[in-house]
Amino acid sequence: MSKPWMKQKELDEHRYWNHTGEQDKNFFKVMIGDFHERMIIPDKFAQHFRGQIGRTIKLASRHGYTSDVQITKNLAKLVLDSGWKAFARAHNLRTGDFLVFKYDGNSELKVLIFGPSGCEKIPACNLMKNAAPAKEWLATPVSSYRYVSHEISRKYAEVYLPFVEQMVTLQHHGKKWEVRCCVKNKKSKRLMRGWMHFVRGNNLQLGDVCLFELLRNKKKYVMNVHIIRKSL
Repeated sequence: MSKPWMKQKELDEHRYWNHTGEQDKNFFKVMIGDFHERMIIPDKFAQHFRGQIGRTIKLASRHGYTSDVQITKNLAKLVLDSGWKAFARAHNLRTGDFLVFKYDGNSELKVLIFGPSGCEKIPACNLMKNAAPAKEWLATPVSSYRYVSHEISRKYAEVYLPFVEQMVTLQHHGKKWEVRCCVKNKKSKRLMRGWMHFVRGNNLQLGDVCLFELLRNKKKYVMNVHIIRKSL
């Protein structure tokens, strides 16, 4: 007998693939192995867009850099091949970097690039000329203990959050959750009281990734949260 949370997960996946716009589809990849040479597109993502993606696709980082990349097949998988190496080199991709790809519905993938700390990587000088205005992004995977609390990296907190206890508003798909951001120690912060309600309200599962976007608001701290499911 299937468990209720499994049925809810199946319902969420069906809703995601069939009742959300194509421009809301995302996937992520961690750079490991021979990532400098090629990158495999996740099966479920590739199956959904089969027939919509041609032999080439444009990769666009928000720093103004674009690259046309050839898509090939290898063992029934779609692979970013010729052109990917130049993109990886231009952005100085390293082992452990974390990339979020967003399909814009027009044979283009917009790419956000994060380092192992979870903070967005600073682009090389040659990519800064046409850079878009900076946004404060943070990407963190959900692990088991984070159902109760969620840690914010020290590197991010030092720049964008004061080391005092405060309330943070989390927004996702038009809904809001008030979460108390507590100082665990002088080196990190954690989203504590209220985080469990956000987890349950969005059916977060182990391995899902939360992409936090800090909004400019002088009166309070507000974050848009983009959720990328592990199953994608």
